[in-house]
Amino acid sequence: MTVSVSCEELADLREQAFQAFKYCCKNSIITNTSTITDDRYWGYLDVGMVRRLQEECGYVPPYVIEQARHLKTFNELNDVMALISKHFSQIRTDYGEVPRSLLYTFLYDYELFDYLKKADEQFDEKASGVRTSIRFDESMIIDLYGFDHATMKKKVKSFVSKASKENKWNNSKRFHLHEVIQIRETFFESLGRAETSSQAARVLTVYTQKGGVGKSHVTLSLAGALALASSSNKRVLVVDTDYQQSCTSTLVKRNLDGYFEYRQSLCVFDLFRKYTETEPTLESLSTFKEDCKSAVVETVIPNVDLLPASSDSSFDTQFSVGAGQGSKFIKPNALKVILDNICEENHYDYILIDTRPDIHASAALSYYAGDEQLAILKPTGTDVQSFRNFARRMAIDVIPTLISNRSEYTTPQKSRLIINQFLTQSQVQDSVVTILQSALKNTMYELMDVIVPNSTAATTCSAQEATIWNPAKNTTGKDDHNPLKAQRRVFSQLALKITHERMMEEGK
Repeated sequence: MTVSVSCEELADLREQAFQAFKYCCKNSIITNTSTITDDRYWGYLDVGMVRRLQEECGYVPPYVIEQARHLKTFNELNDVMALISKHFSQIRTDYGEVPRSLLYTFLYDYELFDYLKKADEQFDEKASGVRTSIRFDESMIIDLYGFDHATMKKKVKSFVSKASKENKWNNSKRFHLHEVIQIRETFFESLGRAETSSQAARVLTVYTQKGGVGKSHVTLSLAGALALASSSNKRVLVVDTDYQQSCTSTLVKRNLDGYFEYRQSLCVFDLFRKYTETEPTLESLSTFKEDCKSAVVETVIPNVDLLPASSDSSFDTQFSVGAGQGSKFIKPNALKVILDNICEENHYDYILIDTRPDIHASAALSYYAGDEQLAILKPTGTDVQSFRNFARRMAIDVIPTLISNRSEYTTPQKSRLIINQFLTQSQVQDSVVTILQSALKNTMYELMDVIVPNSTAATTCSAQEATIWNPAKNTTGKDDHNPLKAQRRVFSQLALKITHERMMEEGK
């Protein structure tokens, strides 16, 4: 329902806002969300109001003038964002197309496994150096696909050739990702490997202490790899608990005006608040369960859904995690309960939680909800120092808040460390990784043997608010084709390793 506001009402609201700011200025009260309680008032703190405050109060604190300047910037950029969003909406019509020449990489990327065999030989010949990929493992291929590498190579070539003839695909043919999913299903059925998993979702929490290490890029790229490049079609849910919304803005579908299609949907922070308000009654629990399910939205990548974030960071300032009494405490299992409600009707093989880079409430809830932890680290001294401090803060400041009931708390099944933005020609970063490999052997963290190199494809896709799995057409041109394919293969290795390890654990 649309609510119309008359000019008189707007004038009254502006006057109310003025009186609120005037009271603070006259009484030397700091203007913040505790003293200016109506959020709408901030929209009226502009140059005109500052002048009027100066006239009637005789003095306006410098910080109020500074607040007005920042709000002016906010309002100006709000208009700009509408234009930018519309631009992204227009170019997104070209996202997610796969040229026929790369179709095999989504079925069985035999060139990747050929590369791994060659890398094994080259690495074994060298006396030193850092290995950045998994080893070629014939038994893993047989476990995942049912055939050895040589047989799979023949089968995928034959399948693509036969399908091209039957469907009259020429070399210029391009496939939308939804078509790729269907082709993958047909291919796996031809292998007798069509899989319908009944296992509970495996929850992976992706986190870091320091911003700028590519945490969201890893989350998005791994989600796409699990859905599009593993040994069977997997369903993935991405949960964005970072108010910076990197995963949300990249994955969410937009309408023709560029705005998020889910604008009327609940975000993860709304669900956290509703969790604290839910009474232990059948009606209240049922309503909360429906809210959880309705908050999930489809994304631009098929088989990948999203529980979105919002830009409102107030949840982390208003709530603390723990078993304390009062409305400002939230139980550690809040996100677990939300995910359980979501998964009652929607099956997911993997859930990836993208956290904010700190240890505030939403990050702590994300940590508690994970079956496995994926920490992201750049191989620099500064980043290692930040991660070292993070480990201490987790032990002293976070873990104690998660123990609301000792019988409920379980430690993560695995804690892994992924090196990201690695410079392959840097002797310094080689040394950092080598030192880490030795140091982490006696810790809870396992250093993943797949190292993510620095990539122009990652930078380009990020600038276009796209992932490496659904780039705009100009990203798959001659100049960017190889970096994009290389970056996809890195995350394909991660997806294959994760799915194979899980298969072995579950005895399949």
